[in-house]
Amino acid sequence: MNGFLDWIFGFESGTFGRADSGIGFANQVPAWIVLSMIIVFALLVWLSYRGLAGQTWTRFVLGSLRVLTLGFLLVLALGPQMEQHRELIEPDRVIILMDSSGSMNTPELSPDGSRFTRAESLNEILSANEALLAQIRERSSVDLYRFDDRLYSSENLGIDNASIQDRAGTSLNSALRKALNNAGTSPISGVLVLSDGQSHDELSEPMIESLLSSGVPVFTVAIGSSEPIRDASIGVVESPQAVFAEDRVPMRVQVRTDGYSVGDEIQVELVDEVTGQVLSDHTLVVDDTLDSETAFVDLSNSFTQAGEKDLVVRLRSGVGSQDLINENNQQPISLRVVTEPMRVLYVDGHPRWEYRYLKNLLMREQTIDATTMLIASDRRFIEEGQPLNGPIPDSLEAWEPFDVVIIGDLRPDLFSTTQLTTLREHIETRGCGLLWIAGEGATPSSWAGSEIASLLPYSAGKSDSISSQSRGDTPSVMTLTDDAARVGLLISETGETSDVSDPSTGWSVLRWTHSISDADLKPGISVLARAAELDSDNSEALVTSMRYGSGQIGYVGTDEIWRWRYGRGEDLTEQFWLPMIRTLARGTISRRASAAGLRVAPAQIAPGDDVRVSLHLYDSAVLESMPTDLNVRVRPMSTPGAEFDLPLRGSDDQRSGIWTPNEPGLYTLSVLHPLIGNEPISQIIRVNASWDESVNLNTDHAYLETLSERTNGQVLQSDELDQLADLLPNRTRITTLPPETTAMWDRPIVLVLLVLLLSCEWIGRRVLRLA
Repeated sequence: MNGFLDWIFGFESGTFGRADSGIGFANQVPAWIVLSMIIVFALLVWLSYRGLAGQTWTRFVLGSLRVLTLGFLLVLALGPQMEQHRELIEPDRVIILMDSSGSMNTPELSPDGSRFTRAESLNEILSANEALLAQIRERSSVDLYRFDDRLYSSENLGIDNASIQDRAGTSLNSALRKALNNAGTSPISGVLVLSDGQSHDELSEPMIESLLSSGVPVFTVAIGSSEPIRDASIGVVESPQAVFAEDRVPMRVQVRTDGYSVGDEIQVELVDEVTGQVLSDHTLVVDDTLDSETAFVDLSNSFTQAGEKDLVVRLRSGVGSQDLINENNQQPISLRVVTEPMRVLYVDGHPRWEYRYLKNLLMREQTIDATTMLIASDRRFIEEGQPLNGPIPDSLEAWEPFDVVIIGDLRPDLFSTTQLTTLREHIETRGCGLLWIAGEGATPSSWAGSEIASLLPYSAGKSDSISSQSRGDTPSVMTLTDDAARVGLLISETGETSDVSDPSTGWSVLRWTHSISDADLKPGISVLARAAELDSDNSEALVTSMRYGSGQIGYVGTDEIWRWRYGRGEDLTEQFWLPMIRTLARGTISRRASAAGLRVAPAQIAPGDDVRVSLHLYDSAVLESMPTDLNVRVRPMSTPGAEFDLPLRGSDDQRSGIWTPNEPGLYTLSVLHPLIGNEPISQIIRVNASWDESVNLNTDHAYLETLSERTNGQVLQSDELDQLADLLPNRTRITTLPPETTAMWDRPIVLVLLVLLLSCEWIGRRVLRLA
């Protein structure tokens, strides 16, 4: 029957009889009006046929035909149409966020000892639940994203190594907010986050409230172990670029001991990369006093042969320990050893005992070419040692040969303004070292207003505030600080520290000192030794060191070191003065080591920082011949083949350029030019990662738990992920649309029926001979 109706009305097959189709009217009129009109039509027809001649049944038939005709016309006036009901079904969305930050490259240890990264663990979980995700896709639209500190749309389920950037931190809150914004007004069933929980941003309260108001739960799968990572790593290694032969080279190594327990041992070694020989080592015992699981270890070694030394600082875990990441357990170091003796100028005001012993020490030390001078009040001087060829230098060129200048107990007015000004410039720009040796007469008190007052370890205006005890005859002994070991003060040939703090020996008592209270010290001063008074618990800075431009400034607040000869002969004085002088001389050693040197600023570099790389020319003979443009080869040590040239430009004695590293790690900078030698001038620098994940490799599952708990979600274990389909609410949105209509009144069958009704009535009236 439905097919017959489709044929009559000219509709597509199946139009009649469909569950979502029906007959409606374009002009909606209340039913009571339609019924009233039909009654009126019937009454009028009855009145018109009541008085006509003929049998009753014939008039009834003809009247009925007229009522049908009028009703048919009324139906046509209402606009009959075939209506197909329509609904818009918008499936809900499930957002899946996959962590692809740098921390996902962190390796984990399985119970059987095998290693796998967190990214591999994430991929394994997703691969094992492909059927579940296919089931979710049948009902919902799935939005796949990976994220680090940005959000990326993904077509693949899982993450590959190419998408993980070691420098990228994690911004889970930001990624979640952007993913929700991308969904627009679409209904969201829920969010699935697969991450280790590391994130440098906090959960946003407005976003949490938005999720709660929308009823969107966040389900999380914690990747990685919740146990602390057990990994020892090398942070910053402080080492000079060049040293004098026979010099004790100090190196300070920053060691992180993440996950190590109290009592665990880590061996820190300095190794010759060529021979494999261990040059220096130290056993670090982890204790509960370590600040933020970071310790500093001091290593040292002396070199006798000149040339470039390729060294490696490496870590070895104790017996039975298993370190997680081997790649961060060593760091290369390159330094140059210079065999030519250092030049020292020692100027004093009178032949005090300290002057005599120190002068003799400098004269007999083969690694030092010393010039000593005694200056009288009338500026006459007595010179010993290497000839100075004239009075005290008064220009940069005259100061150039000296690596260290020692100023004893004499007044500043014995120097000219030009002499002091050029000395300060020599220290600041060329790395010369300066050593103050206090005395009972003029040093340091009378130097407060001089041209080099800024080189004193305390502010010039505070000189008068120093207590009388600081400048008096109060007996005291010298006690070394931890920084003294870095300089090598009082370290014997066997590596043991000589004790000079026992007053019972008699010879260790310093009868006169010029110590400085901690409150009067300048910021950045390193205290190497303190003067501990015998009659009280008071102690003040006695030996200090500070940086000034390119040079180093030392201060010794006593001239009683010579008394130590009564204890161990010349050993103690040599162990004190020689390391002090050698340390101060390291600022100029680069100039002695080669015709040029590379400098990088700032010292601490993070990805994205602008780094100034400068080539300083030390040999005046090549200044005019050196081209204005040079290239420095920058080579990432972790990425072979990724090296590039950094252009340097300048004139006179400097060429410089700006480099902005994008990735953390070790880099080798080198420049090669025939005018500055046959060997490249190189330097190894470290670019430190600037985000917390680079130094804290532990997971943060509590972050994920908080996110799920506050959004009425749930933390799912990897073997519980198959429950996700049942936990996700059905948020499919169904919207009723206006029906799709097809008019019926303009069909040919309608005209045929109307003509048929009219014809039937007309024929009947003619047969009955009615008007």
